[in-house]
Amino acid sequence: MVPLHHEAPGDPTLLRWVQDRIDHLIGLEAAAMVVVIGLILLAIPVGILVAFVLQRRSAG
Repeated sequence: MVPLHHEAPGDPTLLRWVQDRIDHLIGLEAAAMVVVIGLILLAIPVGILVAFVLQRRSAG
């Protein structure tokens, strides 16, 4: 009988395949990808704050 779901949060075979595809396309080590994604995530709120400050200066 085939189980309805896997005991892990995601299918490990599929997750490994996705990770291999991303590694192949980007060509960076895992640590470098974490740094790049972290910088992108930090840049979003910083960009919003900068836009807010610039808007306040031009309005006031």
